[in-house]
Amino acid sequence: MSEPHLAARLQGLGTTVFAKDGVIVRIIEVEGDLTKVMAHLAAEPAIQDVERRLDPLLVERRDLSTHESRKAFFGNAIMRVIAQHPAPPFPGAQRYAL
Repeated sequence: MSEPHLAARLQGLGTTVFAKDGVIVRIIEVEGDLTKVMAHLAAEPAIQDVERRLDPLLVERRDLSTHESRKAFFGNAIMRVIAQHPAPPFPGAQRYAL
């Protein structure tokens, strides 16, 4: 898929990051192939900024400097979905991790 086509499919992408007591959980909502989306996002300056701001909060250091190291980190970190109950968007709604 070409870069413009992939970027167009990323409209509406959602990311939420939670942190408590040294544990960080990121929820990423994507449509399509996660590998392609992550490769595209890794090149985005805003995403790189979030990653830099997360670094001091991490108990275990990670290397995101190369494509291979990013692929290894995210491949190891991905969690299996146990339950998902999406709700329609409501103005002012917030997401919490419990």
